[in-house]
Amino acid sequence: MDWYWWVIGVLGIIIITLIAIYRRSLREGRALTHYLLAMTLHEAVYQSQRDNLAKFTMNVDAKDPFDLISKVSLRTQELVRRVEKMMIPVVLDRLWKLRSGELKL
Repeated sequence: MDWYWWVIGVLGIIIITLIAIYRRSLREGRALTHYLLAMTLHEAVYQSQRDNLAKFTMNVDAKDPFDLISKVSLRTQELVRRVEKMMIPVVLDRLWKLRSGELKL
């Protein structure tokens, strides 16, 4: 009967871990969406990110295309995490201006 508590405890830890992973993936998905919208709606952000991507790609030490894409992906995810809070006001402002007709794409 004592092993039931061990099973319940382990299952509880597994459930908590899965919930944490799910919440993190939701947060990262939301951050990537804001990043994409900011690049789409703001020409200066788009150009800046494109230039930075070109510089990073040319200077990164990669052995093959798969190594390159993994390093670029990691760098992009780090960037999105850093600028996530700054992107939200930009996206909201640009979306509202687009809706009200003040912004033309």
